[in-house]
Amino acid sequence: MRRFLAGGLGLALGLNGLATAGNPEVIASSSEAPAATLGTPRPGAVIARGKAQEPANTPVPSAPLTVPPPATPLHAPMPSGPSPAPIASSTGAPPLPPGAIPMGPPKPAGPATNYVPGAIAAPVDPGYGVAPLGPFSQPTPLNQQRWYVGAEYLYWWTRDGALPPLVTGGNFNDFIPGSLSPITGPNSFITYGNGPLDTQGRSGGRFTVGRWFGDCMPWAIEFSGFFVGNRTASFSDSASDGRVIARPFYESNRNRPSAELVAASALNGSINVGSTSSFYGANLDWRRRLWCPELCGGKCGPRAFRLDGTVGFRYLNLDEDLSINEQSVITQNVFSDILAPNGTPYIIPAGVGSQVSDNFRVDNDFYGGSLGLIANYNLGRWSLGMGTKISLGVTRERLEISGSQTITYPVPPGGTFNFPGGLLARPSNIGTYTQNTFAVVPEVNFNVGYQFTNHFKMFVGYDFLYWSKVLRAGDQIDTTVNLAGIPYAPQPGQRDADGNVIPAGANRPTVLLRETDFWAQGISLGMLWTW
Repeated sequence: MRRFLAGGLGLALGLNGLATAGNPEVIASSSEAPAATLGTPRPGAVIARGKAQEPANTPVPSAPLTVPPPATPLHAPMPSGPSPAPIASSTGAPPLPPGAIPMGPPKPAGPATNYVPGAIAAPVDPGYGVAPLGPFSQPTPLNQQRWYVGAEYLYWWTRDGALPPLVTGGNFNDFIPGSLSPITGPNSFITYGNGPLDTQGRSGGRFTVGRWFGDCMPWAIEFSGFFVGNRTASFSDSASDGRVIARPFYESNRNRPSAELVAASALNGSINVGSTSSFYGANLDWRRRLWCPELCGGKCGPRAFRLDGTVGFRYLNLDEDLSINEQSVITQNVFSDILAPNGTPYIIPAGVGSQVSDNFRVDNDFYGGSLGLIANYNLGRWSLGMGTKISLGVTRERLEISGSQTITYPVPPGGTFNFPGGLLARPSNIGTYTQNTFAVVPEVNFNVGYQFTNHFKMFVGYDFLYWSKVLRAGDQIDTTVNLAGIPYAPQPGQRDADGNVIPAGANRPTVLLRETDFWAQGISLGMLWTW
């Protein structure tokens, strides 16, 4: 019992010493009667069981020591017996010590967010809003995916250009074989022309690069360019068996349908018609988010609707060229349609050959400003997008016409002679011509996409583009021709085979600069990478 009281007194004194640790006082105790004094400690004082050891010449404090009553313990004494088992952690972490309080999972480092334990952050998909992903995705902060690059394969169709009748066949016994007249060429028929060039689709590509700026990425700068492969169309025909191949035209001198023979009874010849077309363009746009106000809060999905507006510059180019080339050789002496002054027709000797070439080329360049809207709706990993744009500007139209003829005489006087102009490209319309015209270019597109990862998306789409005013090569051919300067043809003032004098007639063909509209449409398969 005495031992227990002594232990309790020692515990009380120890606790009192802890309570007074901040007070600059020293407690000295002795195993004898409590006659020690309390005072200010001196340098070098040592607290020990027994008397305090003071340095020499140091006065001893005289105040009596007052021992406070035993204090209430800070913690209840542990009950006797075995210690309680430690609290196990359900997360597999080391066991907590007795009395510790679990604090829950720690919050992630970084800026404050609406954190939900176990949630996966949704990545930013520029152009398609936020697309929440599955558990395998890594968290992606909204302000990190600033750049985006897209690549697409295009398969587009374009509006076909129109052609006048360019090549005909017929019966050599007609008055004018190959002419498109029920009177002078009742057995004639069209073998090429008088319709569209072709209806084939063309492959191409489109590339897009852009970057978002500002907090929560409210705006971006975007560049996009596309092209479709060159479209070619061709026609060839030749005859050496008397079959008629002719080039029809309307004669301005006598105001009647006529034709130039390429192959016939004593004439071997061939003709080739070729056409090429190219189409490409580019855009530079400033893009601004108009609707999706909860984007920064991470709530713009999974059923999010986003609307962006665009303002920018658009460029388009459409080039076409059309060439007609013919070669002929006379196989035996023939009478021409021209009467000599003595009233007899001229004779064209065998072996005389000719080469005739006509070329038409157009170049259209559109420059204009554009306004557009881009809407996207996200449903989980799937997205549906639609865009529309209208551009207003100027189309710079350029037309080049060239032609030539080469006649070869194998008999005296012999030689090769060059003449300006062919059949449909004559000195009256040969040259380069330009004009500027106001044009409108609307566009609409749709796409359906799937987000495979935080950074990678694929989509399929449809595009339609309309161009209000352009030049097409086939529309620039004037099929009305004056006979002046055409070899083998009767010239104005001469007499034809019937003895009639050829009148002067209108100076044709002329420059038409005929405008029409143009469209392109097709499907696309693309991918988008963001980072």
